[in-house]
Amino acid sequence: MRIRQMFGLQLMMAAILVATVSIGLLVVASLAPLGLVRPFPEPPIKRSKVPWAQTRPISDPATLNRRADETDHAYFSRLATSVSAAIMHWWPHDDPAASRYTRVTFLQDYAVWSMSKFARWGNLQNYEFMSPGPALQRGFGFCSQKARAVFTILHDNGYQPSIMVNEQHVLIEVNDTIIDADYGIFIPLSLVDLKDRPYLVPFFYTNFPGERPLLTKVFSEGFYEHPDREAALSVLSFERQIRYLKWQIPIGGLLLAIVVGAIGRRLMSHAVRVRHEFVARQPGLQAAEKKRIPPPKAESFSSASAVLRFRSAISREFLLGQFRRQFCGTFSTYANPIPG
Repeated sequence: MRIRQMFGLQLMMAAILVATVSIGLLVVASLAPLGLVRPFPEPPIKRSKVPWAQTRPISDPATLNRRADETDHAYFSRLATSVSAAIMHWWPHDDPAASRYTRVTFLQDYAVWSMSKFARWGNLQNYEFMSPGPALQRGFGFCSQKARAVFTILHDNGYQPSIMVNEQHVLIEVNDTIIDADYGIFIPLSLVDLKDRPYLVPFFYTNFPGERPLLTKVFSEGFYEHPDREAALSVLSFERQIRYLKWQIPIGGLLLAIVVGAIGRRLMSHAVRVRHEFVARQPGLQAAEKKRIPPPKAESFSSASAVLRFRSAISREFLLGQFRRQFCGTFSTYANPIPG
C-alpha cells in the first residue's frame, strides 16, 4: 500500500517535469512564427553580385504561386526575379564557425537542430532547403539554394522542373525553358539550344557584363541533372514530414504528462482508500483513529506541563499561607494588646 502510494507520487512528479519541459519547447517553437526572434543570423555582407538581392524579402511563399491570368513565360519570369530579389548570393567559406549561418538553427526548428547532432543527419549542419519557406526566411544562399526553392514552387504548381548542374552554376529547366533565379533571368530557350548557340548567352545577361564570359563558357559546356527529380522530391518529402515535429513533440509530451499524472493520482487515491478500509475493519485502529491519541512527544510535553502547573500551585499556596500568617499575627497584636 505504501509502495503504491510512493509510486503514484513519483509518477505525478514525473508528469510535472514532462509538462514543464513540453511547455518550454512550445514557447521556443512559437518564438520565430510570432516574429519575436530572427531564427537565422544576418550575413556579414550587404551586397553580392546581384545588386537587388534581399531588397524584396518574401514572408509568404504562397505569393510565388502562379496567378490565374499568367502565361507560363510570364510566371517563370516573375518567379526568377522574385526569388533573386529575396535571396542573396552568399555562402560562408573557410570559416570554422560557418555552421552558425548554414545549419538549421535551434530557434528555427529545435527538433531538426537536435537531429543535426547525429552522424546520420550531419548534412543538416550545412544544409540547403528544398522548402521555399525556410530558404526565403534565411535570405542567403548559393545558386543551388535558389534552384531548390524554385524547383519546389514549380512542382507545387503542377510543373515538372529539373535541377540542372554545372561545376560553376545551378539553374532550373522546365518546359524547355531556363529559370536562372541566381541572376533573376528567364531564358525562353532550352539548355540544348544555348549549348549549340552559346553566343546568345550575353544577350540574356546584359546586366552582368563581368559575368558574361564565365556564363558563356558554362552554357557551352552544358549541364546535367542532379539530383534527379525523384531524389529531390524524396528530400522535399522528408522536410515536410519533419516540419511539424517541433510542435508534435511538446504536444505529445503534454498529453503524456496528463495521462501519467492521472495514473499517479489514481494510485495515490487508491492507496488512501485502501488504508481507510483497513482501518474500518479493525475496531482498535478505528478507535485510535477517532481518539487521535497524541504521539509520545506530545505526551511527554503534556506531562512536563502538568508538573509545572503542580509546582506553580504549591508555590502559590505556600506564599498565600505565609501572607496569612503574617497578616493575621499583626492584626491580632493590634486587636488584643498585651497588658502592661
